[in-house]
Amino acid sequence: MIVQIREDMKKNPYIDSIGREWPYGEFLPLELSTFAYNETLAHHFFPKTKEEALGLGMNWYEGEGNKYPITKRGDELPDTIAEVDGSILKEVIGCVECGKAFKIVSGELNLMKKINLPLPHVCPSCREKVRFSRTNLPKFYDRSCAKCGKGIKTSYAPDRPEIVYCENCYQAEVV
Repeated sequence: MIVQIREDMKKNPYIDSIGREWPYGEFLPLELSTFAYNETLAHHFFPKTKEEALGLGMNWYEGEGNKYPITKRGDELPDTIAEVDGSILKEVIGCVECGKAFKIVSGELNLMKKINLPLPHVCPSCREKVRFSRTNLPKFYDRSCAKCGKGIKTSYAPDRPEIVYCENCYQAEVV
């Protein structure tokens, strides 16, 4: 399938408030995004300061702090889900990491009871930070195959404990 771009679309790029041109088919200007840069995954992969983000025309979210009074600290929660009843749904819990207020909703409580998980003691933002810390960043490192010594590129940093094989050695191991 061949896609043709009309000539009038090529001639009329959008020019934003800081003079950047946006021809037909390109992404819209960053200031039109409904999300602030520090609320996106891009901020995790490519961290920028508030000043850098604003200088590039991106939005920045400062946060509103705790709008709700905390009624129970995270370290006061029971250790097992069997000790929890429905009254936890009325509590505003204080995160043990950052102190931010969060609530447990009924669907979340039902799932935790169903699969026998304890209540979280940290807020969703802190849980996300922990999950992201386990993710490989989009960067390649030069390493050697642990079996044959051949040079390979991998997303596992040299200081990580994982054993890394080249494709041939890996295929030989799993067959």
